[in-house]
Amino acid sequence: MELLLKGAFWECLAHENFRTKATKLQSDKDKGKRKSVKDWVDALIEQEPSVRRDLEETSAAIFDKTAILFRNREFQKKFVHVPRFPVLIDQLVEWQVLDIPNSFHIVYDNLYSDLSADVHVAPDATDVGRKLLAERDFMEIEVIPEELTKYMKTLHEVIDLGTAVELNILRDWIELGDNDKLKERLKTLKDLELKYSLGKLEALVQHDSRHLSAGK
Repeated sequence: MELLLKGAFWECLAHENFRTKATKLQSDKDKGKRKSVKDWVDALIEQEPSVRRDLEETSAAIFDKTAILFRNREFQKKFVHVPRFPVLIDQLVEWQVLDIPNSFHIVYDNLYSDLSADVHVAPDATDVGRKLLAERDFMEIEVIPEELTKYMKTLHEVIDLGTAVELNILRDWIELGDNDKLKERLKTLKDLELKYSLGKLEALVQHDSRHLSAGK
């Protein structure tokens, strides 16, 4: 989930139309001398105007331009303020890339919080801890059905979230095209009960139909 959302964030930051609307990043500016990551990218473009074209043509170039921030922590510490994950989520919400109902609460307070407990080995989130909570013999190797069900539910929600984010990232292309193949995917999303993705694709397909009708 974190990779999906961070990937979406850097994808957006590569494009000027998103950078000009990055108010969450700007309000999160470091009180010291460090630039926001948005200001830093703008400064790179000011120094070398061709960077703007490079980013627009190949958005993955953002990782090349910002690599020093992650390879050299001292440089980041002194010069550039990289946003914390909750600020990144706030910015994606403002950009309407993450536009599900109650976005921040669902993503950060619920999903991220639960998954962080697993990743950072909170006692109750370990296999032994789960077995003790379920009053099972922690020495026995077995699958706890309730935990497997919870895992599948979380995986299902992350897939749904990721698909909705991808559709938002690609919405400009989708809205400009004749998307008959995408329309065929509506039934698949409905059958899989991917509610966020289904709602997003339905909206995009409806926009596409109106666009084609206006053209005729």
